[in-house]
Amino acid sequence: MHFGGEWVRIDKVLYVPGLQGNLLSIGQLAERDIECRFGSQGAELRRNDEVLAVAQKTGRNYVLGATQEARIATASNTTADNDADSYRLWHKRMAHAGQKKMMLLYKAANGVPTLDQGQQEICDICALSKSVRDVNRDTPERAKQRLERVYIDI
Repeated sequence: MHFGGEWVRIDKVLYVPGLQGNLLSIGQLAERDIECRFGSQGAELRRNDEVLAVAQKTGRNYVLGATQEARIATASNTTADNDADSYRLWHKRMAHAGQKKMMLLYKAANGVPTLDQGQQEICDICALSKSVRDVNRDTPERAKQRLERVYIDI
């Protein structure tokens, strides 16, 4: 996250499937000396009395809008370390397309990163969706007495 000319990294965040936005931990911001001031109209994130970001109140939530400075910094942050993350983002955007499809997209469109052979790794969702469940088809030994074997659904 980009605040006041510097990047602030928030670690140990939780993933919530189906959530349409990101949640921000006020506790983690406080650990980085970023103060949160809440009001009836919105909130301000400050460090040393300098406003870093402003959030608008929407219902009972505070929605943090990206400042122009943050947008420029995000657009200019194209280091080699970020290429793999950018590739994973495009892979996710394209419904977890395979390596060949991503290469076709790279050739056909501008702004899509390529992935070097050394950077290849299987994403967790792709690995899970391609895994096969092993079902036991063996017939169990027949019970000899009543209630010797009981099957229930929990």
